[in-house]
Amino acid sequence: MCAAITARTAPLLLSKAFPQRCQNSLIASTSSLMKKSPPFVRKRGSSSVQTVSAKTPIMSPIRRKIVEQSTTSGQHAAQEFDYLLVLDFEATCSLYKIHPYQEIIEFPVAKVDTKTWSICSYFHHYVRPVANPTLSSFCTHLTGIIQEMVDDQPTIEEVLCSFDEWMKKEQILDSRFAFVTCGDWDLGVMLPSELQNKHLDMPSYFNRWINIKKSYCEHSGTWAKGLKDLLQIYGLQHAGRLHSGIDDVKTICSLTSAMAKEGYVFR
Repeated sequence: MCAAITARTAPLLLSKAFPQRCQNSLIASTSSLMKKSPPFVRKRGSSSVQTVSAKTPIMSPIRRKIVEQSTTSGQHAAQEFDYLLVLDFEATCSLYKIHPYQEIIEFPVAKVDTKTWSICSYFHHYVRPVANPTLSSFCTHLTGIIQEMVDDQPTIEEVLCSFDEWMKKEQILDSRFAFVTCGDWDLGVMLPSELQNKHLDMPSYFNRWINIKKSYCEHSGTWAKGLKDLLQIYGLQHAGRLHSGIDDVKTICSLTSAMAKEGYVFR
């Protein structure tokens, strides 16, 4: 057992402390998920936020002005963070059977350098589920992960230890960094609930993250329902298979670059 991941018997305690520079940011936390419309929506002087979908993409007046201004420079906006760690878990699931809790079966993270907007490193592991060791056919169909891909893999405890070693090797812990997800499920629900059920502590660096859907809402004044909608809006292609964790990560990386090129600063 590594020092970063320790077994425990007490209930999971999640930090409520925010760094000063993040208090007014879009960074969510496990202790304070944004359940209502974010504050910036009300500050725009609009009674509601438009919703866009992949079928009917629209460009709000706010984003249209941003795009017109950004096309002249063609440069990415300078960022507050040195690195964005783009993360997208896949987990056990079933169409009909209700599991006591879900378990992560794919753990992919990409390290994006915000100076070059290139992916400079990956961490990618498949994870062996313990409580629900047999994957359902629905899970395999959804994620593309078959039983043989997880049977001989390390458990979530072992993968988290490896991830902590990767963070240190990449010198991320000594830099300004932020996790980026497409939604609050990965770090707001999935990882905390699994670790709580397995009586494991969650490393504190997972307590805060940026939800790119909320970032896009601040950037454009419109709300995109999901990854496919964002791809449609930016005219981008998915990097592979939808619900493949590593392919979703690569795709979200492309979106962060596209938004930064329009002048957006992740915070």
